Amino acid sequence: MLGFDARVDVIEPVGNEIFLNLDRGGQPLVIRVPPQSLPAVGQSLRLALRSDALHFFDPATGQRLEAAQGS
Repeated sequence: MLGFDARVDVIEPVGNEIFLNLDRGGQPLVIRVPPQSLPAVGQSLRLALRSDALHFFDPATGQRLEAAQGS
């Protein structure tokens, strides 16, 4: 798993889930967490990413990029 640290900038409750707006050295990130996992604004988090759960978007169009299919 990939891992890195990020700081919580904003906490957005949306229904039964929470979106965290994070800052990773000037790079903004948004992650979704369950409501029972609420950190504090300003808190530093260590994140581990599952590569099969990542989504990437084209910065020009905002469209989601599809994963390349193996041959």
